[in-house]
Amino acid sequence: MAGIKVTDLPVLGAAAPDDVMYIVETLTGTSKQINVEDISSYKVYTALLTQIGTGAPTATVLQNTLGGTIVWARGDVGDYTGTLVGAFPANKTFCINGGVSINGGQMYLSRTSNDLINMYSYLINFDDLAFPTSDNVIQGSSIEIRVYP
Repeated sequence: MAGIKVTDLPVLGAAAPDDVMYIVETLTGTSKQINVEDISSYKVYTALLTQIGTGAPTATVLQNTLGGTIVWARGDVGDYTGTLVGAFPANKTFCINGGVSINGGQMYLSRTSNDLINMYSYLINFDDLAFPTSDNVIQGSSIEIRVYP
């Protein structure tokens, strides 16, 4: 590809994290190989979660550039963890959840440690201001976990 202007290159479709690009340094003429994930501003896990009965949440993963698979487990009623060793460093992990689920429930997602994301689901009862944790609340609920460099 020597001598081709960047503006003359074909448009690239969606790139996978392990796709390789080459960047040529104009002053030295040397090139450097980088992966698409190397130039992203953050790594991301985006999924739709569903939890039924006493089972662990199941994920429909929409995007995952974390470098591994998050394993979801149920610890107790309405208390779940997502585990991926070393994936969630302190002060660099940002959790977003879609909030409202089914049956008048809510969910809350947060980083617990370098290895764990914690998620709670609970019912809202404004009559007596109770918010008990509950299973069967999460159904196709959206989450996103961003990990910044």
